[in-house]
Amino acid sequence: MIVINKKIIENICLLFLYLVVLTIPFQILLNSYLIISLTLFSTFYFFSLRLYTKVKINKFYFLPSLFFLIAILGLNQSVNIDSGTNFIEKNLSSITFPLVFLLLTPIIKKKYCKIITVFAYSVISLMTFYLIFQLVLIIETGAGLETLFHYNTHYNIAKRFGSHNTYLSLYLVFSVGVYLNKLVKNKKYRLFTLLLIISSVLYIVILASRSQFIALGILLIVSAIIYIFNKRELAKGVIAIFLISGLLFFLMKNVHFLSYRFDKIMEREFNIENIDKRGDKRFYRWKSIYNHIDKNTLFGYGTGDEMENLNTFYQQDNLFSAINKYNAHNEYISTYIRWGWIGLVLLVIFLIYQFSLSIKNKDYLYFVFILIIAHLCLYESIFGVQKGIVFFFFFSSLFLHKYKIQSID
Repeated sequence: MIVINKKIIENICLLFLYLVVLTIPFQILLNSYLIISLTLFSTFYFFSLRLYTKVKINKFYFLPSLFFLIAILGLNQSVNIDSGTNFIEKNLSSITFPLVFLLLTPIIKKKYCKIITVFAYSVISLMTFYLIFQLVLIIETGAGLETLFHYNTHYNIAKRFGSHNTYLSLYLVFSVGVYLNKLVKNKKYRLFTLLLIISSVLYIVILASRSQFIALGILLIVSAIIYIFNKRELAKGVIAIFLISGLLFFLMKNVHFLSYRFDKIMEREFNIENIDKRGDKRFYRWKSIYNHIDKNTLFGYGTGDEMENLNTFYQQDNLFSAINKYNAHNEYISTYIRWGWIGLVLLVIFLIYQFSLSIKNKDYLYFVFILIIAHLCLYESIFGVQKGIVFFFFFSSLFLHKYKIQSID
């Protein structure tokens, strides 16, 4: 007879959980294998120890899984079944993470903060390694250190390791929120935490993602406002907002490639002199989509047919440089194309519900997480890439678990 050692199984599950969160910023393939392993061990842990009688589930906990369901249903309307199947495979996280956290309820009920902190430390460690690697290349080629802030550096740092500057910046912005929370709540190691914040901001500047630099500003200013309300420190809060705004404006105007990406942004996005390059600009793609899309579709065009429909729209407006190259770069638009009003309403309700849940429970980290996700959805189609979808559903499910699952001891 095989005796199952509960402690050993728990430790193995915890190990894989930490490995998953550690590798979210890393290569996709490694993270995928670890998620599969975590799911298998979690299932074994839950059923072998008969824990199914010790968990009380709130129905709203399964909200993320509705995205997987709607993706399956949307496959019926897809012409490109292969593309739809690939999309569903990427979005397995929407059902995997709620399931895994449910199975591991007795283990993780007191480890939410530690899991989030492990992620933040992983991001800063990885980015530091990226930066050192880039500095070594600069020294070897004899280029000046100022090239660290020059054109293409932000792409080279991310793409050399199979990542993307926007999503690396997203992880760093959330990490800044984690460090700010620790700075306020924990008086120990404040100098070290402040150093982590400064380093993260520097890395966000170097990566030069416009959307995430704006997200950083939103995060810092919103954090200052929250501080004013919580601590009743109006003067300090107002001073902090002015200092934050001034610092971000200074960086935006004086850091070479960051300033390049922000200077005359309206002129670059809306200038039509070079008509052949119009497809590179988000404004023209969004305008093309708006002009040609069916604005009354209830069920959308299908889970796998987003790019085919976008290419049709682009071609009708002669946006040839966008064909087979650019998605909508807006998750609200992409969701509507795939699943119509039903999908778009589901996405908006999901975000609003989590906003309300974070406010009700006065959970700062939950609030800033949903804030930066809702903001990112304006600029990126995050459901279409695993770097976005894993991050989104991992932490959405973790926060929902915190407030919608009860462990009965």
